[in-house]
Amino acid sequence: MAAHTNYPPAGAEPFVRGDPATWVVRFQKGGVDQDITTWTWRCYVRDKIDGVKINECATFTVSNPAALGELFPGDPSTVPCVLLLEWTEGDTAEWKSGYVADIEQLTPTKRTWLIIDSIAVDKDVSYEVGEP
Repeated sequence: MAAHTNYPPAGAEPFVRGDPATWVVRFQKGGVDQDITTWTWRCYVRDKIDGVKINECATFTVSNPAALGELFPGDPSTVPCVLLLEWTEGDTAEWKSGYVADIEQLTPTKRTWLIIDSIAVDKDVSYEVGEP
């Protein structure tokens, strides 16, 4: 069963269209960190559930809470259970508020861990197609 959320979570600032973004997801089962070093991933952003694919994440990095102290202060866990999904400026330039995504584990078994029911995106006032 997949967890459902909005991204960023309630109380966090929205992404700014055209800025790079990193999604951070920690994988636990029954409160126990899961070693995800051998798992492979897929993550699409779509305009709506079952809608048009806007883009997909190309860069996935695995880390541990202790190495990401600013995100997990005081957590000594060295289990590689944190997935970082890196989105480029070009990726987020195509996003609009309300788009959806999911994070799927492809191997060693297929499982959808997280469904993002809505992505919050602020428009970049100075955005121009073809400009940095």
